[in-house]
Amino acid sequence: MDILIIHGVRGFIDGNGTPQLNLEDVARGLGFTDKSKSAEYVKWDRVRQYLSDLKFLTEV
Repeated sequence: MDILIIHGVRGFIDGNGTPQLNLEDVARGLGFTDKSKSAEYVKWDRVRQYLSDLKFLTEV
């Protein structure tokens, strides 16, 4: 399996031909981030809320 990078988002195509994307890269690309003391971090609560609203499971 080869890792693909498209516009800064890492991912791969699984055995069924479905793209699998790195959620942290996607969240950063969508701007679900905040900065604190010059460090940028993902607002995971916001990501989980959007996923929940779209009826995706949010627990690992």
